[in-house]
Amino acid sequence: MRYQLRELVDFFGLETPADDIRPEDIVRYIAWSRQQPVRRYRGGQKAGRGDFLDTGAKRSPSTINNHLALFAAAMARARKQGLIRHVVDVPRLRVPRDLPNPLRPEDARAILAQAEPHLRDVIVLCMSTGMRLRERLPLRWKQVDLDRAVITLDSSTKSGKGRAVYLGNQAQATLTRLASERPEGADHVILYRHKGTGDPRPIKDIHKSWGRALERAGLKGRYRLHDNRAAFCTALAETGANAIDIQRLAGHASIATTMRHINASDSRLRETVGRLPASTIHNRWRPRQESNLQPVD
Repeated sequence: MRYQLRELVDFFGLETPADDIRPEDIVRYIAWSRQQPVRRYRGGQKAGRGDFLDTGAKRSPSTINNHLALFAAAMARARKQGLIRHVVDVPRLRVPRDLPNPLRPEDARAILAQAEPHLRDVIVLCMSTGMRLRERLPLRWKQVDLDRAVITLDSSTKSGKGRAVYLGNQAQATLTRLASERPEGADHVILYRHKGTGDPRPIKDIHKSWGRALERAGLKGRYRLHDNRAAFCTALAETGANAIDIQRLAGHASIATTMRHINASDSRLRETVGRLPASTIHNRWRPRQESNLQPVD
């Protein structure tokens, strides 16, 4: 959040009175923001400009909307405290809502076979629990209760609400193994070995290792990391789980998000359309009759 605030202050100017910001200024910010590259954090003791890597991609509408929402919230609070007289109208960009792209089982096996050990653990935990990447990487042992087969997430989740993540057999087996391999004094659940020193360290980003695994498996560019979570949701839908249970297990804030996963894997609808006989089309289609009228010279 502090990086978003810093950007907004830099763009509009620290000395600019909030009352002077107009709708056209917001439009100008949106146009500028669309051209900004997506930067990925590379690690380091302190986050600075040198700790980020440009990916070459441009910001998505949802990312820009996050910035706009922060700006709108700051303006609303300033108005409530009497610091400004009016609140400028802040629009939102339309965000495309494509259907999820869950990993096919055979593709998941191919990726896991090529993944580095720490990436393999991250993928398995996602596909068996539905946890988001930002929930898996910082996961600590104090949040894991193997006896009760549950992980407790606090309010730092995307929805801003704590929730329980229930562990199935595969997730529990993975966490039990990680517990047995846990280095002394290690607090984070998933670690990797530093190439230089061999020391176990917490994982901050796995996009590079994910890209390498995809390339080795011959699936470069086919899937995103988030598609592991989609595989969890669609697998639940295919077992016949109801929408409310899937929503709770996945931690979706909106049932509409859950329904998109169900629609992407609705075997009942697939079977229904599969029963459509070929004769249905032939019985309803008739070739156009040839006209008996002759052209006039």
